[in-house]
Amino acid sequence: MKPLRNNRRGQLLQIAADEYHARPEINPSSLAAGLVGPAETDVRAIRAALTGSDQSRAQSSQDRMDRGTAVHMMLLQPERLESDVAVWTGGRRSGGAWDEFQEEHAGKLVMRAQDFDQAADVYAAIYRHDMLLGALQNIHAEVAIITRDDRLPVRGMVDAIDLRGRRIVDIKTTDAGISHDQCERTIRSLKYREKMSCYRRWLARVTNTRSESWRCWNLFISMQPPYGIRLVEFTTTALEWGESRMLRALRAYRDALKADAWPLYAVRSDVDVAPWEDELMGGLNIDFAA
Repeated sequence: MKPLRNNRRGQLLQIAADEYHARPEINPSSLAAGLVGPAETDVRAIRAALTGSDQSRAQSSQDRMDRGTAVHMMLLQPERLESDVAVWTGGRRSGGAWDEFQEEHAGKLVMRAQDFDQAADVYAAIYRHDMLLGALQNIHAEVAIITRDDRLPVRGMVDAIDLRGRRIVDIKTTDAGISHDQCERTIRSLKYREKMSCYRRWLARVTNTRSESWRCWNLFISMQPPYGIRLVEFTTTALEWGESRMLRALRAYRDALKADAWPLYAVRSDVDVAPWEDELMGGLNIDFAA
C-alpha cells in the first residue's frame, strides 16, 4: 500500500495489525512497561516487553479485546467486517468442529456470536452521535508511524489521524465505566498520556510540523448497557509531562542497549503519611506514651 507520508524523517503507513506488530522498532507500549514511578525506569522491563509474547491471556480477557477490536473495525474500517471477521455460532469452543473452524478462518478475527452481537449493539447505540461523527471526520484509520527518535528506530499505531486538521484520536473501549474519574484512572494506570505523547512527537517529526500544533483525544466507549461515549482531550501540560517520562525511558534503554548492560531494577525508598490521610485522622492528638 502506498504510504500516506514518506520522507527522510519517516513514514506513515496503513498496514494490518499483524504486520505492524511483527516490526522490530521500539513502540510506546514497550517503553511504558519500563516506567516505574515518576522518575524511575526499569530497562529490563522494556526489553522484556519488546521480546516477550502474549500467549497466556485468559479467554475472558481475549473475548473483551475481541469485542473492542470489532467495535474499532465497525467504526473505522467497516469494509473489513465481511473479509476479516469469522463468527462462531457453535457451542463450546472445543472439539473437532471448533478446530476446523479456526483452521478455515486462520488470520481472521474469530469471535463468538454473542460477542459480535454485543459489539454490534454498542455500534448501533453510538455511531450516529454528533460527538463521535465529529471526532472521526476526515480521518485516516489505523496508521502506523515509523521514524527514529534519539537515534533509535521507533513505531506507533494510531487509530485515527486527521492530517489536515492535525488531530489524533485513539479509541478505547472499556467495561470499567466512563465517568470522568474512571477515565482519568484508566488514563493514568495504562499510561495513555505517555503513549499519546509519543504518537504526537513522532507524527510531528514525520509531517514536519510542531508537536504542539496537534490536538489529541482518547475516545472512550462504554461496552456495557446503556452504553455511552466520553471524548477526553489531553492538555499540553499532560502531553509534555508524558513526553518527558518517555524520553527518559527511551534514553535509558538506548544506553543499556549500547553498553549491553541490563541492571536489575533495585531502589531504596521510604513511606510516609499522605496529606489526605492525615486529614482523615481529624488532627487527633494521641499520647503514644500513655
